[in-house]
Amino acid sequence: MKKEEIIFQLNDSIKLTASKSALKLKKHLIIVLQDLLEKDLTTAQNTLLESKINYLFNKTDFSEISTIELKKKCDELHEFLKTKLFLYPENHYTLFLGFMGLMAGLSIQSLSLIYLKGSFMNFYSGLILMFVASFVGIMLDSSIKKQGRTIRSTNYF
Repeated sequence: MKKEEIIFQLNDSIKLTASKSALKLKKHLIIVLQDLLEKDLTTAQNTLLESKINYLFNKTDFSEISTIELKKKCDELHEFLKTKLFLYPENHYTLFLGFMGLMAGLSIQSLSLIYLKGSFMNFYSGLILMFVASFVGIMLDSSIKKQGRTIRSTNYF
């Protein structure tokens, strides 16, 4: 089953979908598949992707599939895209490292792990750590975007 066929079947099944979560899941899957169609993948990557999509969605009736089963298949596709094809959602590292920097900065501020000339320095060192981690995340995301390894959807599914 090709990506174009799956997109066509998903568009048809959206009209029959009553559940909001299933509708959202199908729309995100359409966005990811359309973005994969537009990517300039090598022949080996394309073959690998087609075989994985065929394995996951072959003989799948999207109008009758349960939300839980579709979610499992989408999660498996998500892991495949990250591990085998090295494709990531936009702002993947910015969000992750920004959150980690926020947690580290808050822990330094609240637990006073670093004592530098009073409590105000703890506050500033926590803020600096938070901004440095966010900056590193932004730099990683921009390099991934330059390499063309991003998926248009901010989160997969």
